[in-house]
Amino acid sequence: LFNNLNTAFADLQSKIDVIIRGYEDLEKQLEKQKKSTIKCRKCDKKFEKLCELQKHKNRKHVCQADFRCDECDESFKSENQLAIHQEKHGKFDCDKCDRV
Repeated sequence: LFNNLNTAFADLQSKIDVIIRGYEDLEKQLEKQKKSTIKCRKCDKKFEKLCELQKHKNRKHVCQADFRCDECDESFKSENQLAIHQEKHGKFDCDKCDRV
């Protein structure tokens, strides 16, 4: 009887070890996926999620960008976006008044 119990216990322990190793491997894979990044092919900006890359591509690369910065040649879809960007360069010419 004890021999059968020992064999059953050893078999059960072996199965538990396989399950634990599988779980540990799964945890490692999930952690690796968290750290992986997806890179935009047009500008090399990196994202953790595909949906973030899609939003970026739609904002920066798909739509026509008619407003171009004179300092760095970056393009924007709206005059307001360009104005906000130009503030980073420390230069902003207002069309409504004579302020710079």
